[in-house]
Amino acid sequence: WFFLQFFHWFFLWFFHWFFLLFFHWFFLQFFLQFFQWFFLWFFQWFFLLFFHWFFHWFFLQFFFWFYLLSEIKLMIKY
Repeated sequence: WFFLQFFHWFFLWFFHWFFLLFFHWFFLQFFLQFFQWFFLWFFQWFFLLFFHWFFHWFFLQFFFWFYLLSEIKLMIKY
């Protein structure tokens, strides 16, 4: 009876912590790698498209105002 209780308690405790720690470690490795890959991919594309749009907008503004000022200069000149 003593050994039955003892091993019952011991194996419950042991396997509980063993599987808890092992599977938490295992899935943590897996999900950390997955999310690392996912966020790297996501932010690469996000910043790529964002800065692409931003520089298009910036230089188009620049050339538009440059063109507009040159037209105004010509209107004043002639």
